[in-house]
Amino acid sequence: MSRSEATALALASSDFQALVAGHSIQFGSIFTTWSIWRGNEPDRLELTTVNVVYYYYEADGSSTNVVATLNPSMTLVTSVSTQVNPLSSTQSSSNWSGYEMYASGTQKSVPVYEATSTWTVPYAHEPYSHACDGHHCDLYIEAVLTDNALFQSPTYAVKAGTDSGVYCQFGGCSEFYWSWYHFWPQPQVRCPAISQGDVIQADVVNDAIKGGSSAYWDIYLTDYGQGGTGNPVSLCGVIGNGFGVATPYYAQFYAERPWWGWPDNYNARLPNFGSFPQTMDLNHLSGEVTAYTAYSNGWYNQYVMSNGATNIMLSSVDGNSRYTQTWQTSNGT
Repeated sequence: MSRSEATALALASSDFQALVAGHSIQFGSIFTTWSIWRGNEPDRLELTTVNVVYYYYEADGSSTNVVATLNPSMTLVTSVSTQVNPLSSTQSSSNWSGYEMYASGTQKSVPVYEATSTWTVPYAHEPYSHACDGHHCDLYIEAVLTDNALFQSPTYAVKAGTDSGVYCQFGGCSEFYWSWYHFWPQPQVRCPAISQGDVIQADVVNDAIKGGSSAYWDIYLTDYGQGGTGNPVSLCGVIGNGFGVATPYYAQFYAERPWWGWPDNYNARLPNFGSFPQTMDLNHLSGEVTAYTAYSNGWYNQYVMSNGATNIMLSSVDGNSRYTQTWQTSNGT
């Protein structure tokens, strides 16, 4: 796939031009979606869409993605859509829960070039009566590579994850489940919808791990269906996205209450999500470091979400590099 061909086709679309008129746009990334077909014949990988993402900022700081979707042969723009991005990441222990791993006993001594994680998408229920009336209740789950620890002012974060959310109005509640990726501080990009109970794998890769330039990044976000038994579907595939930033030293595996910006301007309330297991894995140039190895050696930081009481309970990391997050209360969120 040629980036120049894909962007030229998007920019030439009259529908695209109509949606960006009057705005100063910037190129964001290109992601693809795939389907894997399994049957009596050998497995077949089928490209379904190519999606070109540009974005612009409003005066109030909010941002909008404009996504041009191309057919697999990249001869036609089949649709153009917008994604309004009120969501951005915050850095507060009141909003985060999970583990941050590094690859040696001395922090920032061994670059980490890949973070891989698998989890089952949890449900999102209203935690108590009227908790989500006109108020966003969301739980992000994510795999991340970044240059600094959470409370040491990271300058960027490359993320892939899911959102389990519930929102109530007019006497009823609606649950929603989405996948997404994020080259922060650029705007987040929303990927296809998913379902509660789907098994998701996120793989965030800096190309230095493959002998390439550290200025390029890949993201693979795959849905293995209910219980992990379905045909794998590529929710978003980003290959060789240029994002020239500092060396990544940390792999982060979190649950998060995201920030809803204008016009809401608050962190999402924590929904009742039950519990979910999450596996963790990190790689550097000399090979794999399992999360269990990092955990056993103390090469990690742990963050517990607490707002007057512990909101989420974290388990230890087991021999399969897996831990579990369990909802306790949404009080204070």
